[in-house]
Amino acid sequence: MNVSKLQTVVLTVALAMCSVQASISLRVFSREEAVHEHNISKPRIYIENIGTEPVSSFYYHYYFRTENNKTPVLEDYYTPNSAVTLEDLEDGLYRVRYHFSGVTLAPGEVLPNTDGNVVGLRYHDWSAWDKTNDPSNNASAEFALNGQIPVFLSDGTPGHGNDLPDPENPPLPPAVAYGFGDYAVFSSDYTDLRDRSL
Repeated sequence: MNVSKLQTVVLTVALAMCSVQASISLRVFSREEAVHEHNISKPRIYIENIGTEPVSSFYYHYYFRTENNKTPVLEDYYTPNSAVTLEDLEDGLYRVRYHFSGVTLAPGEVLPNTDGNVVGLRYHDWSAWDKTNDPSNNASAEFALNGQIPVFLSDGTPGHGNDLPDPENPPLPPAVAYGFGDYAVFSSDYTDLRDRSL
């Protein structure tokens, strides 16, 4: 097959446009360690960097609800490298904030490890805990990807998951992103650029 110089240039430019760009991409996995316990919740969580860029000084939120205006107790069992705080968002909605200040999660790395970190959530009187209305609880005894535990970069930019909607400021539809990699190059005797590859 004879490839002309123009075809070679076009192919090289197209491949450069489609080349992998640096990206931030995180995933959160969780499980409920206390699936069969009725007076405590024990979310076990780990975060994985599947992007090509390291992520530093980030935080994530675990949301839950309380019943009958009770005040929850946060027990920190194992949360290395993070400061864990309990935040009251009013009307029985709370979140646990895991803040990783000065911590860098490199590409391909898992934090803290695939066993995850774990906290306990209960009431002072050890009364029943309803896990079914906790937005971040996936009710899984095994680790599963969880989009209800949102991760934020140090500047507040979302890095993973869905934050709870703010009734005062409803979310806007997502912006359509255009970028490199939206084209495919086919070539034998000529080059044909199309909108999408089939």
